[in-house]
Amino acid sequence: MSLTVFAMLELSTVHISLETNQMLEKDTLSLPFFAKSDMNMQYGWFISVPYDDEDWLPDDLQRIMNLAKEKNFKWVMLDCEGARSEHLPVFGW
Repeated sequence: MSLTVFAMLELSTVHISLETNQMLEKDTLSLPFFAKSDMNMQYGWFISVPYDDEDWLPDDLQRIMNLAKEKNFKWVMLDCEGARSEHLPVFGW
């Protein structure tokens, strides 16, 4: 049996705006994603990196996807305690 392993980019949720977070909560983005939650508390996201450039994505999420693509990641995990990148804007919400 052959197993496939994917690397995942972990970043802090501070790199998305409140508006982008709300779009994810309301499932208004045409991307495969899953809420990261525990005991009915949602604290992040697992988001599939699109193969093509998605110009319709919010700018903050597009920057994250571009960084993930540069590093050949297939998934991004946004976590409230995730790593902060000096290459991405920070939103205080």
